[in-house]
Amino acid sequence: MVEFYAPWCGHCKKLVPEYEMAAKMLHFSDSKAVLAKVDATKNQALAKGHGVKGFPTMLLFVDSSDGEKYTGARDALSIANFMHNAAGEEEEEDDGTDEEEDLNVHELTWDNAEDFTEHPIQKQLLVCADFSDSNPQQKEEIMDAMYDTAQTMEGTVLVLYLDSTKKENTPIVRQVGDANSLRDCPLMRMATFKGGFKVWMPKVKDTKNERYPLTSPGMIKMIGDWSANKMKRQMKSQRLPKPARVPQKSTQVVGLNFNIFVDDPEADVLAFIWMRDCAFCKAFREHFDKAANTLATKSMKFAHINGPENDFDHEGIDYKGYPHVLLFPKGDKNHPIQFEETHGDEAYDALAEFLLVYADVE
Repeated sequence: MVEFYAPWCGHCKKLVPEYEMAAKMLHFSDSKAVLAKVDATKNQALAKGHGVKGFPTMLLFVDSSDGEKYTGARDALSIANFMHNAAGEEEEEDDGTDEEEDLNVHELTWDNAEDFTEHPIQKQLLVCADFSDSNPQQKEEIMDAMYDTAQTMEGTVLVLYLDSTKKENTPIVRQVGDANSLRDCPLMRMATFKGGFKVWMPKVKDTKNERYPLTSPGMIKMIGDWSANKMKRQMKSQRLPKPARVPQKSTQVVGLNFNIFVDDPEADVLAFIWMRDCAFCKAFREHFDKAANTLATKSMKFAHINGPENDFDHEGIDYKGYPHVLLFPKGDKNHPIQFEETHGDEAYDALAEFLLVYADVE
């Protein structure tokens, strides 16, 4: 397995001791499996060739096969056991849990959320409750319910749980609707990470979990109601920005006015979706601003959007990382065209050529 990392990435730094320990465990057990690391900032072509868009990304290579993304837990034992299995070797430990259940029930944290963007199961049940050892009976009951639910759904639903006693989970809870803090747990939501973090919740508030109790029947009922379109989508948006005093070459757009802006029938619109603390976004912003200052007209508009802070419900948007740049052509708003050459010093020239081909620019 190869870990693609960036030296500035905080998540990568946290993974280092676990990854190194897993490598030692494999070495001392005489495993055929090998762990390796690649600095993606020094090997951009290699990383891009394997579809790496976020860090850290761990890819499993078997013989000469294409890399398969590892989406399991990031502790040393889980990584080592995964590699033992991949190499056809027996796991060192067996906790007695059914293998399918292990694959379909995971703890969700702020650090590993990105792992689920490309998970093969995109129908996901979120469960937020007290999973600490201070409440062992409730923990056991809810865990059993989640495993029973995952088994009943036969690999069609991924069950993700958040521990409401961990303060670092607060940012996730704030994004699931009708919740401002961990004190609003226990709660359940349906979600998918495909094309951004999308959440569905009960149409009527269920603060006491009466309609959807944290039991296997309650969880299965929520999944069924979601499939039957009986739940409402939580749409997150920043506040509408105040009108600029002078015309801007690039417009700040939020979830509330995204569709209105990009669907302008009289203009081609280039949308730059970014994330705070993303080094690649920061680097590309200079090229994007230069293009806006040079090429913006009434028929060629530029928009920049904070992706994690805003939800979009628009045909053709399906992204897994940042920066993500889309052109909404004047004549076909439902089929935006992705600009992919966002990395490197040549990004401006590539963007200008892209717009010359697909948009109405001179």
